[in-house]
Amino acid sequence: MAGKRGLQQQIRQEVRKRQEKPRPQPVPTGNVRRDRWDEITRSHADVLQNIEFTLVHCWRQVEVVDDHWTHLGLVAAMRGDPPDHPTAWHVYGRLKSLREMRDDLSPDLWLDALRVVDQSVRDHSTLRHGDRSYLAFILPFVAPAPDAADSDYQVIEGRVSPAE
Repeated sequence: MAGKRGLQQQIRQEVRKRQEKPRPQPVPTGNVRRDRWDEITRSHADVLQNIEFTLVHCWRQVEVVDDHWTHLGLVAAMRGDPPDHPTAWHVYGRLKSLREMRDDLSPDLWLDALRVVDQSVRDHSTLRHGDRSYLAFILPFVAPAPDAADSDYQVIEGRVSPAE
């Protein structure tokens, strides 16, 4: 019984904490339409590369960043609602700073670029804590050649393959 009361007390505290904050607006965080995906990956690769570089930079700064926290940070950036956990907040904060630097982008383009990267995170990872499959996958694309030794993947003639 004591555990149940403790849980109820935690829920009440969380509700009180969030009562002062405005409710976040729902933002679709799912997949991007195929034609929009193609447009973004072909015409706006610089935006995707900026986002991916930011994610790798977060991983290098805070070692506990993994694919799970990366996904939560991306979703928070899509919604414009800072997450409660400090690791996801670090990713969110970096993405927010990047967005402020890239003020030339329309809100729709920025949101769709985040969706493309998030879909890639979900495609390349299990999203379990400690899984860094996606971060290791993108590392050779955004890091200088010497750091690519940390990755389980290598880029040969524009194709990604597992490291030998």
